[in-house]
Amino acid sequence: YWVRPNPEQAIKLFQLHGSFNWLYCPVCLNLRLTPKVKSVSKILIVPQKCEICSGSLTYIIIPPTFFKVMSNHYLRQVWFDAEKSLRNIKKIYFCGYSFPDADIHIKYLLKRIELSLQNDLEIYIINWAENKKEHQAELEKERYLRFFKDKDIIHYKKLSFQDFCKRGIENAGDF
Repeated sequence: YWVRPNPEQAIKLFQLHGSFNWLYCPVCLNLRLTPKVKSVSKILIVPQKCEICSGSLTYIIIPPTFFKVMSNHYLRQVWFDAEKSLRNIKKIYFCGYSFPDADIHIKYLLKRIELSLQNDLEIYIINWAENKKEHQAELEKERYLRFFKDKDIIHYKKLSFQDFCKRGIENAGDF
């Protein structure tokens, strides 16, 4: 079973593209979160019904493409909460995100935040993997550097997400 983390100690993670753990009923708008199970793989094999109205559950996944349907209420709420949280941010950690050119919604959100911030910002990119080619890593890094106006705030770390979690966020500047 899953225990909700203590909000005083939790780090906010925003899944702006949805999640394999979100099952949504388009009939009654119910959302079922399945934190320990990737439910999408189950509903692709055996369709699941909503416990409230018996409608067919679907997933909420928005791929980083130029054409996105952002009409889902829950997804819009995540985007709103993300922007609200970013307004006074000092550090952003991108974990496992290559910053694709097609993801214009995130870029628009980040540019609004960057231009309105009154304080200094540090950006850490944690997106390394053992099998990643150096050229691929350089292309990812270049996308971040091209986008943000102050190049000195970008810190590309040769860390996998797993290594980042083992070392802890409080040591991020030391990596």
